[in-house]
Amino acid sequence: MKKLEDGTLQFSIFPTIIHVLDFSDLVNDVEKICNGIEWTKLGEGNQSADLQILESHPEIKEKFTNKVNETLVSQFKYVNPFQIITSWFTRTKPEANINKHSHTNSIWSSVYYFHDDCNPLSFHKNFPLINVPMDTDDPDLMMYGDVTFPAISGKMLLFPSYLDHSVAENMTGKYRYSLAMNWMPHGICQIGDSGYNYQ
Repeated sequence: MKKLEDGTLQFSIFPTIIHVLDFSDLVNDVEKICNGIEWTKLGEGNQSADLQILESHPEIKEKFTNKVNETLVSQFKYVNPFQIITSWFTRTKPEANINKHSHTNSIWSSVYYFHDDCNPLSFHKNFPLINVPMDTDDPDLMMYGDVTFPAISGKMLLFPSYLDHSVAENMTGKYRYSLAMNWMPHGICQIGDSGYNYQ
């Protein structure tokens, strides 16, 4: 809640939360993993063949998991911790882009950057049927449209999986790399007569 200068109270309900977490200490380790992976043979080979890439690197996986859980539990008071269910590298060749998409079968998603000069990541919310132009780029006030976050080496963007996102055409002249992860709760989630044990 925010009180405006004229005394008006402004509430932001059902917000879309995006966290920017710092993992600068993992840049070199993640880059070494990326340098030794096998890429898919389909299409442009734009993702790692292994969609559980961090299972082979438990120490790095644990560091990501611990910090993400510290953030989510402290902010949202989740009863269950979260676990990485899929993890994979992406690469985007020069002059290519990543189309607008969201992630399914997960609650939170994240992307970690370990190179500089990466194209930013844009998040999207559909415009309503009646679109009145807004002259603001304040993400706290934008109810629809596009909001872009820079892709900074050492930083992770953590966001709700349902949120559409994309990457504009790669104009850097070199491949753009990232490490993506999807997250689900771990353990029994029980509310009333509805429950499930996420292994």
